[in-house]
Amino acid sequence: MVDESIDREQIKSIYQEWFRQPTLLSAHDAQLQYLLAILPEDQSVAILDAGCGDGRYSQYLRSRGYANIMAVDLFAKSPVDDLPYRSASIDALPFENESFDVVFSNSVVYYADPPGRALAEFARVLKPGGTLMFTAHTKWSLFTLQRVIKRDVLKSKAVSHLTGVKFYSAEYYNRALRAQGFEVCLRDGWRCSFLAYPTYLYASAILNKVAGFRLPEIRPFMSRARWIGKLKSEFAYHSVFIAKKP
Repeated sequence: MVDESIDREQIKSIYQEWFRQPTLLSAHDAQLQYLLAILPEDQSVAILDAGCGDGRYSQYLRSRGYANIMAVDLFAKSPVDDLPYRSASIDALPFENESFDVVFSNSVVYYADPPGRALAEFARVLKPGGTLMFTAHTKWSLFTLQRVIKRDVLKSKAVSHLTGVKFYSAEYYNRALRAQGFEVCLRDGWRCSFLAYPTYLYASAILNKVAGFRLPEIRPFMSRARWIGKLKSEFAYHSVFIAKKP
C-alpha cells in the first residue's frame, strides 16, 4: 500500500505539472550510468520502469535498441505516446510473476509504506536471475535533512512532492532486499559532499551568466571498495542498490 499520509492525487498532480515539458537527460546522469551498467547485451530482454515519471529513462533505453520496455506510474496515461504503460502503484504491480528480466526504479521506492512492500513486488515480477536497480533518498543524508527542513519548517513548495514521505536508512534497504531473497551486488551513492556540489552548481551558473561557459559535468563513479559504497549509500544525495534475484 501507499503510505496513508501521502496524498496520491496531490503527488500525481505535482509530477504532472513538472513533466509538462520533456526533461533533458544528460549522458552523465548518475541514475542512467548505473542503469546502463546492469543492462544485458541481449536487447530483447523485458524491462520494467517502475515509477517512470516523464519516461526519459525508458525513452533513452529505447533509443539504444531496448524495445521490450513497460512503464508504470500513477498517471492516467503514458507520459510518452508510444511507450507501453500501465497506471499502477509500485507496490501493487499489475503483472504476472516472473515477467521481467530487469526492473529499475529511480527515486520512487520511498513512496511505498514501507518500501519493503515495493521490493517484494519487484522480486515477484522479476524472473530468476533477473536484476533490480533502484535509487532513493536516505534517512541520514544531509541532503535529506535539508529537504525535511524545507518541507516541515519552511513549508517550501519546492519539496511539496515529498509531503508525507518517510525516509529510511540505506541499511534498511539492504536488509529488506535480503529479506526478499535478493543478492545485493552493489550498494553505493552519489553526490557525497553537501558543500562541494552546491558550490559547483553556483560556480557553473555564474560562469555561464558572465562568460557563457559551464563547468564540465561531474561524472559519477561506482565505488570499488565496499566500505566506501556503504558510507556513500547512507550519506550521499542518493543511494543506489543493484541486486540479483537467485
